Amino acid sequence: MDEILQVFEDFQHQSHGRGRLSKSDFVKVYKQAFKGKNGVKALAENIFTAFDTDNSGFVDFEEFLAVSDVVPDDSFLQGLSPQAFSDRLFAEVDANGDGDITFEEFRMAAEQNETLIDLLLPSPT
Repeated sequence: MDEILQVFEDFQHQSHGRGRLSKSDFVKVYKQAFKGKNGVKALAENIFTAFDTDNSGFVDFEEFLAVSDVVPDDSFLQGLSPQAFSDRLFAEVDANGDGDITFEEFRMAAEQNETLIDLLLPSPT
């Protein structure tokens, strides 16, 4: 319960008390988490789109709870920039190397790729 309250307080701070984060607010959170590293804006925008489940253009607290387990620290990136990390992960999932990820490639990667599994599953708290 204490962790949820802390997440809520952080959310309220980041959303300036509005109860929802815009895409630009969301990008700011990720830039802070990644300490302004190159490529973080594109990564944050992609994650924002994935977690804006109701397509409202905002991430509300319920959506934010799911997202708060996915904000990686530097160790998660394994020493890579956010862009290099996402490029490496994309290449691993794109099994045939054609530049597109099919549902079958994604399904196979989601079953076998530990990095992708870690991204898809909430961290235990």
